[in-house]
Order: sequence, then C-alpha cells, then structure tokens
Amino acid sequence: MNRKNYRKLCDLAAGGDRRAIINLESHTQGEVLSCHHNYFNVRVGEGWEVWDRRICEPTIMTGENRDREDAMVDFQI
Repeated sequence: MNRKNYRKLCDLAAGGDRRAIINLESHTQGEVLSCHHNYFNVRVGEGWEVWDRRICEPTIMTGENRDREDAMVDFQI
C-alpha cells in the first residue's frame, strides 16, 4: 500500500472508522485498529497482529468477520 492510502486509513482508524485490509503474504483479512511508523495494528479474529503497510491492500470483509454487526463491509479510497 502506498503512503498516501496508508495515511488515509490511519486517519480513518484514529477517528473510529475501522476499515478492512488484507495481508498479501498470508492472505489474512483484518480490521485496522491503529497505525504506527508504517505498520498497521490489525484485529484478526479474537486477537491482533502488526502488519507492514507494504504488504497490505484495502479489501471487503468476508468470512467470520462479515457476520459481526460492527464489522465494516465496504471500503473505498
């Protein structure tokens, strides 16, 4: 993900607007909770992980996260 889109996602997360991303190496999806020094803190299932922005892209939530009523389903940059 480029720096501009990273910054936009981080601003949204800081405002409480969680968005979905996918880790292109592990093919895992999660919700951006916060950002720090070019990394995302991402909720994945019941836990969280730290992902480098360079291996991530925006996505639409699927699978188990789709059924959560607080999950963000749509994402546009």
